[in-house]
Amino acid sequence: MKGVTVNMVSPGRMSNSVELSPERIAAIPAGYVGEPNEVARAVRWLAADESRYITGQNIEVAGGLLL
Repeated sequence: MKGVTVNMVSPGRMSNSVELSPERIAAIPAGYVGEPNEVARAVRWLAADESRYITGQNIEVAGGLLL
């Protein structure tokens, strides 16, 4: 099938995460937990026309935690 893109956004520890602790926050290279709107911006960008040639990618919105 042509014209179909498949991408993924993987959130890291967000401010609304259930399992937040000072130790888990300290493990994030960015030094802070993310906000859900940061994940939404990545999804919105992938859905935009200017990103139509991007396919088969995973964008980690995780402050460097999953590097």
